[in-house]
Amino acid sequence: MNYPVLLNKKTGRYASIPDRALLALQAEAMELRGSGPVGEGILKLLLPSTSKAQSRLTKIMKANRVLLRAPRAETGVREASERVRLLIEDDDRFLVSLAELFLNEVGRESVKITVISFVRWSRNRLKAQDTLIRRIIPEAEVREQLSQRSIDWWKARVAERRRKARVSRRI
Repeated sequence: MNYPVLLNKKTGRYASIPDRALLALQAEAMELRGSGPVGEGILKLLLPSTSKAQSRLTKIMKANRVLLRAPRAETGVREASERVRLLIEDDDRFLVSLAELFLNEVGRESVKITVISFVRWSRNRLKAQDTLIRRIIPEAEVREQLSQRSIDWWKARVAERRRKARVSRRI
């Protein structure tokens, strides 16, 4: 279902009025009623009741126009974020698989193996859409989100993995 928003006529940007959602709804109701008198019913309930509020609405409508917008899709980014969280926090195999790939590739070179080098390698592989990474993470949205995570975020995940490994060895 579409909802009304106010768009500034001069700039073409969304209006930044504190109660813009209510005003956009009232402006839409005013446009629907046209120039004729308002009948009894829901439309009359939407319009402002005081003359001060009515004059404010007409002033706002002179500078803005009403645009009907479709609501944003909630699924894409939020679901990918949740899958990233589950992949990193709940599934230990992901970091282990990445570490194995890293050691296999870097083990042949004379590069010092550090957390930073692992993180940089992982981010580069995720951005490059490596086929081995695609086998570990088949979903493109999740790979994209992981490639955009900061180095500090990756370091924290590796540190958590180390803590878990230490605790599990003690048990």
